[in-house]
Amino acid sequence: MAAEADLGEGLVDAEEGDAGEDWDDDESSGPEEPDEDSDEEAHASLSAPLTPAAAPTTAAAAAAACGPAVEEIIVLPATIPSPFPGRPPVLRFASPAETHVRVARIEDPAIAAQLKYKCQKVTPNVMKRIMRLAGFKKTSTEGWLVTWGKHMKAEDFRTLAPTQKINHFPNSFQLGRKDCLWRNMSRMQARHGKAVFSFVPDTFLLPRDRPLLRRVFPSSPAWIVKPNAAARGIGIKVVRSWNEVPKQGVIVQRYLERPLLVNGSKFDMRVYVYVAGLDPLRIYLAPEGLARFATHKYSFKKNTAADRFMHLTNYSVNKKNASFVAADEGESSGHKWTLTALFEHLRGQGIDTARIWDEITTAAIKTIVSVEDVLNSGVKANVKTPYCCHELFGFDFLLDAALRVWVLEVNVSPSMHTSAPLDQLVKGALLRDVLNTTGVAVPGQEPGVRTLTAADRAKHVQFVLSGVGDGILDHLTRDDCDTLMAFEEERARCGKLSLIFPAPTSDRFRGLFTLPRYNNMLLQVFSFTFSVSRTTFMLSEISLSQEWIRLFPRHCSQAVETLMAAASAPASVAGRSLRRGPAAAATPSPTLMPCSSLASAASLSTGSTARSTEVRAAAAREPGPTSSPRRPLPTSSHSFSVRATASDASPTASAISSPASAAGTVRASSEALRPLVLPSIIKRSASASQLRSISKRS
Repeated sequence: MAAEADLGEGLVDAEEGDAGEDWDDDESSGPEEPDEDSDEEAHASLSAPLTPAAAPTTAAAAAAACGPAVEEIIVLPATIPSPFPGRPPVLRFASPAETHVRVARIEDPAIAAQLKYKCQKVTPNVMKRIMRLAGFKKTSTEGWLVTWGKHMKAEDFRTLAPTQKINHFPNSFQLGRKDCLWRNMSRMQARHGKAVFSFVPDTFLLPRDRPLLRRVFPSSPAWIVKPNAAARGIGIKVVRSWNEVPKQGVIVQRYLERPLLVNGSKFDMRVYVYVAGLDPLRIYLAPEGLARFATHKYSFKKNTAADRFMHLTNYSVNKKNASFVAADEGESSGHKWTLTALFEHLRGQGIDTARIWDEITTAAIKTIVSVEDVLNSGVKANVKTPYCCHELFGFDFLLDAALRVWVLEVNVSPSMHTSAPLDQLVKGALLRDVLNTTGVAVPGQEPGVRTLTAADRAKHVQFVLSGVGDGILDHLTRDDCDTLMAFEEERARCGKLSLIFPAPTSDRFRGLFTLPRYNNMLLQVFSFTFSVSRTTFMLSEISLSQEWIRLFPRHCSQAVETLMAAASAPASVAGRSLRRGPAAAATPSPTLMPCSSLASAASLSTGSTARSTEVRAAAAREPGPTSSPRRPLPTSSHSFSVRATASDASPTASAISSPASAAGTVRASSEALRPLVLPSIIKRSASASQLRSISKRS
């Protein structure tokens, strides 16, 4: 393994370079996508969805306008309402792959005129379609609300207005550059043990680690050389001789010579991980991704080391092979499949895909946590408000023959090209959910920068310095309520994305953070208490000490009524359906996402004096690097009872809309249904070094 000396070097000062941007790596076969904005009329059907004023009002009118073909058209409202009364809505986005879905236009012309997005040279066509469906116009000047493009230097983020959103965080190249990724992994291995971060192959940075590499080079039959800041397979090669190793500007990794094969071919998995925000940290996992196959059958014979079509799975490499088969509308054809299709194939071979998905989830969380501190520092130093930043990462995973999960690299600009139906299906839905989750504010209703009061600061210092989360929900401040309601609003509109952090069992990662953060602690305790994973937990009672805080669960109690009223309201308020055809009839509006866990607290009795701590739930837990003995749930003013089903046993979100559960297979834990206990974060003291660091920052 690489030297552990100088592990922190280059964490902030490294040149961003290409920063792991992968704009073309997943692009489907055929010529590069043309710029659709050069011909707006060709896409009038996408850019001009039905509006309440222009839509046919009767089935006969619909049939006359659209012909005899029967097709259901669903028109969704232009905004997504908050489940909490009095809080502003956000703009709604739809996937262009769903041709039966349209988004109604904003009726206020003053607001509609402000819907602009900045179109960059690398902005993918699917993003342009999504923007047009939502009524946005492209612009290259100031005044835009959203952009999707290349990464910027940290100082360039200072030019963003508080109302603008960009799809990157400052310093995220710490994941995208291969050398920076390994520096972070090596630092975490030195701090927490190699076993905790064992999902990255042994890596050496040249020229720094050249003497160490020379010493261990004979221990592996092959090594793989990768440029520090390249993408799309550029400069990657497999080497067997020391003379083939470059002297600098690359990393050298131990080659995984026994990969799992499908039909004799090597493959990797592109998994999309979305970070909605950093303080508090929220990580989502896309349920669908891509499996990419090498075009030559795999062999590890010495004379095959130079065969890039055999050892590399990058699309940009394999599309040049004459035997490349492009993906079509099928999900498991050609040299690119959906992850769902791949996992179905693996299940057919008797492979436990739920365990694999759990390991992918765990590796993704640990990788993000490894750079959480440097990303947070970049945002606080260079961005006017956290509203401005969010990021979608493309993780490349490989399975070896022992079914072990490995992280190969992370892309900060995963390709969103959609030349084939398969790509449109996966990436259109992905970007729709990303944009809805991030919450693009209606112009004039953007969230302001919250200013902490003296009481807020005092509470933050108290809990962060002590590291004790017990009682953090007893005396909620207004800032606490804003944070919790914003969290619930985000979860309510995340679509098919699965929230993997925070989660009821995410306390196992708390020892990996450089510093404890109050908002992370707040959401962790809240997520555990109210079961953020949307299971069948039923809270029977709760008591809040401050009178005005009692309104908080009452807001939740109105959430269901708000959503149900929206579902049955006119199209300008909620979704509606029209059926094209001679015998069309009105159809029910689309089913809205169920109310979140806070809304399920509608039946809570805030005045009850009963105090029960009878708890039963599934709590399978992976031992963490700083595991400590658990103690029973303490009695406090937040006493409650919980009922859970066996489906709650999954320690991660693997059973929620993941390829691993596509066939309804849920891995049962041997520790299912045991007494539920609060995470150890509830009773943990910060170390002396952490206290000194926090005091300096305060």
